Amino acid sequence: MQSCWQTRVKRGGKITESVIALSRPVKIARPCTSLQNRFILSGAASGFREFVGLHGGDADDILDRVGVSPDTLNDPLSKLDLQKYCEIFEEAARATPHPNFGLWFGRQFHPRRLGLIGDLALHSPTLRAAITNLVENFSLYQQVTRMRLVRVDNLLRLEYQIVDGRICDRRQDSERTLGILVNIFRCSLGASWTPEEIHFEHPCPEDSEEHNQAFRAPTFFEQRSNAIVFRDTGFDHVMPQANLTRMIRDQANLARLCRDPGALPLIDRAAAALRSRFPEGAPNIDEIAEELIMTRRTFQRRLNEHHCPSSNALRQVA
Repeated sequence: MQSCWQTRVKRGGKITESVIALSRPVKIARPCTSLQNRFILSGAASGFREFVGLHGGDADDILDRVGVSPDTLNDPLSKLDLQKYCEIFEEAARATPHPNFGLWFGRQFHPRRLGLIGDLALHSPTLRAAITNLVENFSLYQQVTRMRLVRVDNLLRLEYQIVDGRICDRRQDSERTLGILVNIFRCSLGASWTPEEIHFEHPCPEDSEEHNQAFRAPTFFEQRSNAIVFRDTGFDHVMPQANLTRMIRDQANLARLCRDPGALPLIDRAAAALRSRFPEGAPNIDEIAEELIMTRRTFQRRLNEHHCPSSNALRQVA
């Protein structure tokens, strides 16, 4: 079954989508650069321990197995390695009777519990401003991550994707995140609002009917990115907690605490770009270069700096 987005996005073999908003690009690190951990602010895991306990798990045991101190989750402004953060939710799905743990965690998560990025969205004047602020600032809150808002006709697509090819197990994070994003829409448009479609980049799990129930929308898997597809109606509806002064302060505080969207070695960034295109067939080097916002020549030169010819690099990241 083809999604309505896929039906509209191609006309005569050409992509007709237009980008409305884009997150700050992740930097490509030079060879031999010492990289800091990729982080996410711990507010994203607010209520994790309580939710695990409610579903029969031991949160402290999960955190210990992943190697995360419980104290880290007590401060919403503390920085947690993004890979470990993803591992926490993957481990929770194994340690509780709920393989869709991330899905239901996100479903019940109010955006204000995110901390700065949630406040920035909720204090925006309209839903359109909230989503735009979210897209443009999210990679400060969660490094090595890309968000885009794309339009085709009267359909919009809010995309979310971790672009670090080293973080492979991230299904629970994707489902948690889209659940929270849908809740931002519902803060403005009401609890009955539903998207047109939900897209996930990971394969379809066995109990996928729960996804249709949680989002109240058709869910598609093995897509190019995680995304919420919705109609451009009500997008200028006011946010109930709109406060321009606080919105400006939230944005300033986020920029001060988290100064950049992170940096990745070229091979790891290219790996993510390659994998995201697998559902559409085998990508070529020009498509990967475009994804990284480089010319083919620049991409090849940067690969050579990593002592890896382009063809070998593409085989490696596959």
